[in-house]
Parts: sequence; C-alpha cells; structure tokens
Amino acid sequence: MKNILLTFTISLAVASNILAQQSYENINFDNTNNIKSVFIDSVNFRHNVWQIGKPQKSIFKSAYSIPNAIVTDTINPYPINDTSSFIITHIVYYPWPPNSCNIISGMYYVNSDSINDYGKIEYSLNNGSWININDNTTFWGSPNSLPVLTGNSNGWKSFNVIFHTNSYDGDTLRFRFTFISDNIQTNKDGLMFDNISIDDQSEGIKEFGYDYIQSKVFPDPVSDNLNIELENKTSLIYQLTITDTKGNIVKSSTTVKSSSLNINIKDLPSGIYFYNLTNTTDKKYTSGKFIKQ
Repeated sequence: MKNILLTFTISLAVASNILAQQSYENINFDNTNNIKSVFIDSVNFRHNVWQIGKPQKSIFKSAYSIPNAIVTDTINPYPINDTSSFIITHIVYYPWPPNSCNIISGMYYVNSDSINDYGKIEYSLNNGSWININDNTTFWGSPNSLPVLTGNSNGWKSFNVIFHTNSYDGDTLRFRFTFISDNIQTNKDGLMFDNISIDDQSEGIKEFGYDYIQSKVFPDPVSDNLNIELENKTSLIYQLTITDTKGNIVKSSTTVKSSSLNINIKDLPSGIYFYNLTNTTDKKYTSGKFIKQ
C-alpha cells in the first residue's frame, strides 16, 4: 500500500477579538488533492490496512460526510494478527502555557471483537513519547467525550477530547490512530473515522486582565436546542457570540443575565462551532465549542 500524504486547510476561528484565540483544522477525507497532514504508515506497518475512500463493507456502508472516510480497508474485513496506524501532523498555532489547551474531536464507527480487537488514539509533542489521549485528559470549558474504540458502536459516534500539552506556537503535535487485532478471525468491519478536527486555544488571561469562569455545554453533539451553563450567581450581563470555524458570527446576544441559556440552533448547518460569553465591566469570560449534527 502506498503512503498517502494529505494536505490540510487551516482556518482561524477568532471567537473574541480581545480574549480568546483559536486555530482550527478539519480533515474530512473527501478531497484527496487538498488533504496533506495524514500519513498512512506502511513503513513501520508493512501491511497497513488503513485506506481513504468510500466504505463498501457489510456494516460500514457510508462515510459520515459523503463520500470518503478513513477505514481499516474500505472493502474487506480487518485481518487477524494485525497492527495498523495512521498519523495526523498538526502545527500548533497560537497557544502558550499555561493558559492554553489542545482539542481533538471527530466521528468514529467501530465494529470489532470487543475482547481483544481495539483502537487507540495517541499524541506526541515535538517527537516526544506517545501518550494515550484517554490517559491525559483535562476538563476545560466543556466535558470530554472519550471514544470507545472496541465492540460495536451501532452507528457513528462523536468524540471530543480536551487536554493540555504545554505547547507553544509552532510546535508539532502528532496524533497516531491505531487498530490492533488478535489471532481470531471475526469477519467484522473494524474501525473508521471521519470529520477529524484539531483545535488550539489560547486564553489571554494575564495579558488582558480577564478572569476565566467555568461553563459547560450540552448536549454535545446537538441538533436542535443547545444549553450553556455558566457561573453567574450575581446575574452579571454577558455578551454571547457563537462563531463558525471561519470566525463568522452566527448567533449573538448582548443581554445574557442568567446562569443557564437555551439556544435554538436548528437553523445552523452541521459542523463545529465556538461560543464566547464576555462581561467587559467586571472583566469575566468563558468559552468553549460544540458540534452541530
């Protein structure tokens, strides 16, 4: 199998022009001429089964965003006694410690023997050691939704992992996606991913003198009504902005006074969005992201 190098497009999502800086990278595997940061590692894994294309299997019949996904073989069941990996390389843009975090999210579909056949996602900063994302996650802004990469997901599921790496602007962050099988043939479809996104967020708390407050968003992913809860015991007035991955404001309000918001987002297209709530008088703010199904 030939190595596949893929090109990515970075678009900036600036959720607040005075507080938070975010960079966003999305890989949906649909345009193989414009996807560059994915490397299917057939050097260390000679018979690597990961393929980019249209799923045509007994269970895996469609990508999350048509037509392509990355799959443990687009046609055949995954083989026995196999370990296969692909790597996404991401150049960190904006963050500086300690007020920064990295986020990886996306969609996955798994159909495997839940005893010994499984997937895992690891990361490495600047060619350091590989760390399993399930072992080094931190609550930041919104809850983590860790992927369960074994057994049967019975459809597409989302994952969202927020963690701190102490990365700086220009650092190289690598994500390694691996699927491992034992010596029992199950004729199952394996694992596939789609719409993988990587975000870097940096909060200018010290520089701009704003205090970060906790908030959470649910459900995530969401289809109709989004709930945001924040610390606001004294009923301060916050300004809300919701932006898409290009930095366009898609929803806004200047009179948020409660600690609980319910926002109808049914009219928004599917994708990843960022929210910011800012109080310029008392210099408080909070921010996060969510996925619209």
